[in-house]
Amino acid sequence: MGIFSNTISAGAGKDSVHEVQGGRGGDLRAEEKRFLKDNGFLSVADYSTPADLDELRGLINQILNDHELAQKTTVRDLTGQDTLAIREIVSPSKLQPKLLETRVYRRAMAITEALFGPGASLAFDHIIDKPPHNDKETAWHQDSAYSSMLSLSAKRLHWWVPIQDVDENNGCMAYVPGSHRGPRVKHVPVAPGAHTLKIADTDFADKAHYCAVPAGAACMHLPRTLHYTGPNRSNAPRVAWIFQIVVRSKIPQWV
Repeated sequence: MGIFSNTISAGAGKDSVHEVQGGRGGDLRAEEKRFLKDNGFLSVADYSTPADLDELRGLINQILNDHELAQKTTVRDLTGQDTLAIREIVSPSKLQPKLLETRVYRRAMAITEALFGPGASLAFDHIIDKPPHNDKETAWHQDSAYSSMLSLSAKRLHWWVPIQDVDENNGCMAYVPGSHRGPRVKHVPVAPGAHTLKIADTDFADKAHYCAVPAGAACMHLPRTLHYTGPNRSNAPRVAWIFQIVVRSKIPQWV
């Protein structure tokens, strides 16, 4: 089956374990597939129903509000300063496995399989929490910079789902259209010894497309797509669940 086929794969069809009811179905529209393939990213505003969002928000807030639970995984500051100016909670689905039973996640699995074929699985997930009145940004980067395997895998889709409305004022996703077709560029740590990476040369930033979307929308991108989120200047936290879904393949089909 070809990449971005208009036909749902056998693994994401009528009998798929990822089939969901209500909201979006288990596939993208033809024009959305073309946009994703051409630009390396896509935002879907009508991805979730209100019930889907309530389900997801409840589980995420359990993790955010339970400090003892959060201590059972890696929690780090994406600014590299150890102040939790941008709090990252790694592998929240291990803390709260019901996240992987949500319609938001199962729909993403179905869509990923519709694009890339059967056998999709979770590769990584985290929650990013930006407190209000925060001048810190998530620096421009490519996810592929974190691992050579991300560069080799073409059958991979990275999802970003906010639990509140997002725009440029509170740190919505921004992408550089078409950057997925370029090379993996040089990255450096955002601070000495930091895990988080950034691209030092950001002369491309004026080409960015900002994805202002409602709570429960889905933004998705490919591993090499340049992306960024700005400061949260609003009066409320900006929280998103991010997860990476992969269909294992020894030979990349499209990069």
